[in-house]
Amino acid sequence: MIDIAHAVEHELAESCLSPETRARLKPCLPMLQDAIGSWQANGGFSAPGIMAVCATPSGATVVHSQRWGDNVDEIDQTTALHVLVRTIDMAATDETARLLIAALSAALGKQGRASVEHDAKVVSKRGEQPLLIVLAAPEGADVAVIATTVGMPRPVGPSVMVH
Repeated sequence: MIDIAHAVEHELAESCLSPETRARLKPCLPMLQDAIGSWQANGGFSAPGIMAVCATPSGATVVHSQRWGDNVDEIDQTTALHVLVRTIDMAATDETARLLIAALSAALGKQGRASVEHDAKVVSKRGEQPLLIVLAAPEGADVAVIATTVGMPRPVGPSVMVH
């Protein structure tokens, strides 16, 4: 299994983000590593649709959705980013997962969602499972965020997801 957090840390370091933004997002990495470790220890399920691991400096969650949020393109992006941070830090429930997907959908916007979908297709064509990684760190009125798609080996056996 690839070390996803290490790969994301490398991508963050090599990104065109400002040094200040990279420094704000770096504290998300331990939470990302914990969420990925827990997800993998519990079977690391895969399912069609959007699989995302989202982390802030104080929380992380794994979320799955069959589709992006509906009617989100009119939501103010700054508001969506703040809601995204808050829902990542909340206890994982079906309701918070729906809110997180809606906030993520609004924060990415049409262009960002299209980019994620393109990256997922490229990863899938390589025979890997696409996993969207989102790091978000609040600071006052601003939120620093990076979203990247990584490829993971597909599970050998069938995946099981319990609702």
